[in-house]
Amino acid sequence: MVRNDRGLFSATSARVAQAARDSARELTEQGIQFALIGGLAVNAHGRPRATTDVDYIVPRDAQEHLGVGGALSRRLGVVTLDYDGISVDCLLVRDLFLLAELDTPVMVEGFPVVSVEALVYLKLIANRNRDERDIIDLIESGINTESVKAYLGENAPSLVEDFEQVVAIARMDRRGENPQNCSPPRREVSF
Repeated sequence: MVRNDRGLFSATSARVAQAARDSARELTEQGIQFALIGGLAVNAHGRPRATTDVDYIVPRDAQEHLGVGGALSRRLGVVTLDYDGISVDCLLVRDLFLLAELDTPVMVEGFPVVSVEALVYLKLIANRNRDERDIIDLIESGINTESVKAYLGENAPSLVEDFEQVVAIARMDRRGENPQNCSPPRREVSF
């Protein structure tokens, strides 16, 4: 695994770091399994990245225990909690391969983090420009693209082609070519 040697919170504010610590402590106290995803996970896997929130995956069956009395919002598949004005999004998962991430997370500075393969999967299904840029940055930081392809092939075969397109964009980006109009098509995905 490629790691960001500067630290998990090197590119974030002290308030985001504190929200991550406080929410992790609360989830642990409630006995809820969790793992970082999103910008902090990108940071953990090798590319310093600023973020203004904290994102986790948690088991779908933990929904009723999340943010008792303090949930900012609940929408299909996500519970958002508030920690001193910082949003903490808990993505509720039920897929076995994502639940397995909770049993064997990558530990970074005491925080459980999803594998880079699962992170790329989540970024692909989020299907936003920021997520595509994160994948490109991870590729440029040296992740094992073959390992990611194998993971996607096993768990989400329909995303392999999209990932290969992003790998091609990263290569073009590295060579200084303009990767305009090369992005994978945006698709609607539900959890």
